[in-house]
Amino acid sequence: MPSSTSHILRARADIQFVSAREEQEFYAVSPRLRALLWEVADFSKRSFDITPVITHLVRTQAEQEAIYGVGVKKRSPHQDARAADLRSRIYAPGQVKDLVTYVNAEFPRGDGFPTALYHTVGRGWHLDRKSVV
Repeated sequence: MPSSTSHILRARADIQFVSAREEQEFYAVSPRLRALLWEVADFSKRSFDITPVITHLVRTQAEQEAIYGVGVKKRSPHQDARAADLRSRIYAPGQVKDLVTYVNAEFPRGDGFPTALYHTVGRGWHLDRKSVV
């Protein structure tokens, strides 16, 4: 079984972070979300030779309101550390589609909602860990 240090080295080798905050949050989210992100990283590297970039993990209420408007009632899975946003502009459109298709096929949530989706808010794509809880 790998040591915790090898997990850190693997994560740094396979996943990039837009800031130190996301890197710190990466190690605080569910081990299952991290495992899903490593799977995405492996698929991305193997299929496209691209290292994914995490742009957002945990979101505060203030950050939620900055995106959706003050007083928004919608609770984001990011507020419960259940989701990750990844930079999409480093991929060709077909590659994003392939990544989303792969995640949804391999890690279905089982509730009729996709595990991964491409969305226009934040101009990136999104992973939700409900499928691996």
